[in-house]
Amino acid sequence: DKEIPADELAGKSGKVKIVYDYTNNAKESNGEFIPFLVLTGMILNSDFSNVTVDNGKVVEYDDSNIVIGYGAPGLKKHLLESIENAEEYIGDIDIPESVTITADVKDFSMDMALSVATSQMGDMDLEDTLDFSDIEDKMDELGEGAESLVDGAGELSSGADELKGGS
Repeated sequence: DKEIPADELAGKSGKVKIVYDYTNNAKESNGEFIPFLVLTGMILNSDFSNVTVDNGKVVEYDDSNIVIGYGAPGLKKHLLESIENAEEYIGDIDIPESVTITADVKDFSMDMALSVATSQMGDMDLEDTLDFSDIEDKMDELGEGAESLVDGAGELSSGADELKGGS
């Protein structure tokens, strides 16, 4: 629970908590909110153990942990502010705005983490077309999709290892 700059983290050992806190500042030219979804992925080497992630999935693969997390920053607030009776339907539903990864680590080093954002969900007229009864199911589908991404990343890593060995 001690915050330190990333450049001071290299080589340290102990419990680490990495937080990706997404913020949506996107607006259309007329000031309308543009919802988007963010996925963050990383492969943590064997120096990481006891890896957990909220709003995502961790899969152990070979000597690594593949982590995918997701969030839709500002979406719940926008829905609650712009749609009548939204609180009744989505008040208790968690629409994440951040991803937190925790792990025990020896000699911290991290090669890369990638985040991808898409606003494709922004093409719908939320007030007229969103069925609130489905939103929890859609968040579950998103979690399942993150799991599929993790599985695919594992297969890609395995294929890359085979290619390296074959060359």
